[in-house]
Amino acid sequence: DLPTGYRVLVVFRPDCKFCLESMPFYGELLGIDGGSKRLAFVTPHGQELATRQALPLGSSAALVLGADFRKNRFVATPMILRIDKEQRVRAIWRGTLGGSEEGRVRQLLREGDPGG
Repeated sequence: DLPTGYRVLVVFRPDCKFCLESMPFYGELLGIDGGSKRLAFVTPHGQELATRQALPLGSSAALVLGADFRKNRFVATPMILRIDKEQRVRAIWRGTLGGSEEGRVRQLLREGDPGG
């Protein structure tokens, strides 16, 4: 379970080339007002430290959670999940995002509570 208020999950592997290439975007998301309280990183169990080390400088407040990728059916990384108040997945973005997709994720974080 996620702590209350988190609405965007980044499914991330520290050994994933595309995850690392997307890191500037994730750093930008964390910098949005309140972003670090609404965005969490999910990484395979045992890789939490490596993921934290891959995050941009100044991201020490980011929440990094370990998860069983097989059990949770996380088959591709990077993947961004929009989560509602009941912690149900409402939208999924897979791979490296384009400009309009990045804009939608930014908007979700700025809204603070996308509802649903």
